[in-house]
Amino acid sequence: MPKYLIQASYTTEGVQGLLSDGGSARTEAAAAAATSLGGSVEAFYFAFGSEDAFVVADLASNADAAALSLAVSASGTVNTRVTVLLTPEELDAAAETVVSPVSADEMPSTTLLVGSESRTTVNVAVEPFSDTDAVVPDRVNPAVSSSTLVTLTVVSDTES
Repeated sequence: MPKYLIQASYTTEGVQGLLSDGGSARTEAAAAAATSLGGSVEAFYFAFGSEDAFVVADLASNADAAALSLAVSASGTVNTRVTVLLTPEELDAAAETVVSPVSADEMPSTTLLVGSESRTTVNVAVEPFSDTDAVVPDRVNPAVSSSTLVTLTVVSDTES
């Protein structure tokens, strides 16, 4: 089952609820929400900093992760960000789908000198996954049907 990292930041109202109900109630609510979608919570940690909580959840699909995030955010007590997590094996499988890595020497590029800066622009066509070569189809947008041109500009100081 796919894993998701959910980063939560409590609003003032959410912090007040946390103070009155405690952290255990929040972890139980998160577990109940994940269970209602056929998933589970693997880990729940509170934190200091810009994020107040980190949750690792197993959910059946991106749609379930989005539904969970929407439901939690709709409460007005917490703002969430969801990140799809990949196992090393999933990354290995994705790397195997790269047809032909391009070396820096093979990339078409343009170099311009602007004052003391050197600007190199590289254009790279990125082909999307098709539904036949997607390693994890529910994590790939099959609606994308054409390549995307990505332009990367590298700026370096020529005086160094």
